[in-house]
Amino acid sequence: MNAAILTNFEGYHGIDASIKAMTDNKNMLDVLEEGIREVESNPLANTVGYGGAPNILGEMELDAAIMDGNTLQVGSVGALQGFIHPISVARKVMELLPHVMLVGE
Repeated sequence: MNAAILTNFEGYHGIDASIKAMTDNKNMLDVLEEGIREVESNPLANTVGYGGAPNILGEMELDAAIMDGNTLQVGSVGALQGFIHPISVARKVMELLPHVMLVGE
């Protein structure tokens, strides 16, 4: 498989997980999700996930989106509370629901 990983400084924390998934011959959606899950759970990543800033009410609300480049299917979530890995929820939206985006409760 020919692939490249492109990320910003926050995504750096997920590169090793993505590389491992690639070397395990996982599909590209798994590669993306596994890398992003690492970033979401890293308290040093202060713009997303566990280390992100709370909303104006002091509550954690997370957003995520994922796209399958082969099928052009997308899934996304916004203002998600109570989940550490919104990327996994966004993927389930893409794979299981007729919706493209779910927001809030």
